Amino acid sequence: SLIDKATMVETRRFAVGKEPHHLMATADDQLLIVANATSNDLVFLDPLTGEIKRRLDKISDPYQIGFSPDKKWFVSVSLRLDRVDIYSGADFSLIKRLPAPSAPSHVGFSRDSSLAFVTLQDSNELAAFDLVLAANLLCRVPSPRAVLARMGGVRGLVRRGGLLVITSPY
Repeated sequence: SLIDKATMVETRRFAVGKEPHHLMATADDQLLIVANATSNDLVFLDPLTGEIKRRLDKISDPYQIGFSPDKKWFVSVSLRLDRVDIYSGADFSLIKRLPAPSAPSHVGFSRDSSLAFVTLQDSNELAAFDLVLAANLLCRVPSPRAVLARMGGVRGLVRRGGLLVITSPY
């Protein structure tokens, strides 16, 4: 429903998809994203007119959604399918699909965007996922091997089960 802010009266009603669960603003605050869990899509709306500007299909069971504070990551939590999908915040391309313990529900992020925290419904537990991006890094350092060696291990940048994305122009 589209509500007139001045009168608080519904001015228009329209369908956005099957089972809309959560909504949030886009990274640039220009549009609203509606996560439709059963129709497996995201709908992008103009918040002033309610006009559908874009529909992004094949977002599997987007129950709860969120951008990391630095906008590099877009995370979709799949309650029904017990997983967490990590997308590029720039173009919504799927980076990694991670299995999660039972009933992942809502997502939050560390201030520095290095961790995504996911609540696990009915368990009083919290899951944490590392989010590390190494874009055009290996081609710019004197020792790519040393950088790669720093990623894992006890004092590594990526914890066991974390996500490391490496991109390079070569």
